Amino acid sequence: MSRDGGFGVRDVGGIETSGAGTGTLDPRTGREAARYAKERRPRKAPKVAVLRPPGSGLRTARRAGLIFAPTAAILGGSMGRTPAPRPHGERDMTIKVGDRLPAGTLSEYFEVETNGCSIGPNPVKVEDFAKGRKVVIFGLPGAFTPTCSAKHVPSYLQNFDKLKAKGVAAVACLSVNDAFVMGAWAREQRTGDRIRMLGDGSAAYTRALGLELDLVSRGMGVRCQRFSMLVDDGVVKVLNIEAPGKYEVSDAETMLKQLG
Repeated sequence: MSRDGGFGVRDVGGIETSGAGTGTLDPRTGREAARYAKERRPRKAPKVAVLRPPGSGLRTARRAGLIFAPTAAILGGSMGRTPAPRPHGERDMTIKVGDRLPAGTLSEYFEVETNGCSIGPNPVKVEDFAKGRKVVIFGLPGAFTPTCSAKHVPSYLQNFDKLKAKGVAAVACLSVNDAFVMGAWAREQRTGDRIRMLGDGSAAYTRALGLELDLVSRGMGVRCQRFSMLVDDGVVKVLNIEAPGKYEVSDAETMLKQLG
């Protein structure tokens, strides 16, 4: 007999119970000691969802209420990739007919001082260039590239007078190149004062239009898609965007037909 008068005292899971073995009753509750001890054991801590890199564990985190659905889409998206964020103020989609051109500044090289412009690169505000008149802007992947040099720019040079006759006040060429390169290309193409050769060195304005072209894998960085547009007082009236590698709808001849 034990010191407590016949009831063996032992510790089960931190709870004093009486009895010699499994199935004995706790004198305080009348419940089986082992089962009572099991019920009183501390429960395991709940699992906590941990945010993982994009594309991994987002569903778990969203269900746990740690992130909302829009955040999950930004982190991973349906393809499991994190989209590159656009700089502040840039568009999330391609410009379309009826849209107003976004404000922005391009760069133009001048070889002589004229109209308040100094020799070298000069800023050109797009909104001022297009204000209160009808202009044609065509974009291309790069200066001195084959199709751009042999076909695209020449088509506008050859049809410049016809475009003017249809009410076009100015024609501009947009490319993701610095002003020095655009100036050298203008001399090589002999554009004179017929085509404004505007450089978008950092591709900021091209991105603002939503017309960027990713040529990183080819060692050319981010460029501009091949396109042409008719703009009337800052509003896009006609927009022609070429399919990748094509030169079919952005030429001056097509623009002349669209002008009627």
